[in-house]
Amino acid sequence: MAEEERKLAGRAELAKLALIYFPDMERGWDTLARWYHTQRNFALFFEAAQDRIGRFELYRSWRASNA
Repeated sequence: MAEEERKLAGRAELAKLALIYFPDMERGWDTLARWYHTQRNFALFFEAAQDRIGRFELYRSWRASNA
């Protein structure tokens, strides 16, 4: 999840730079929107991963999807 957050953050920074020169670039706006909309999901995931019950729930959902 951290790797996904890092990649999306990098794309958002590139999108910000591109939008300075091309303000009508739809792909840049989509990338920024995706970044800002997923911030809460990342925060919730990392918060849940810090406690024992949250880690257990993350493991159960991973196990169910990979079984």
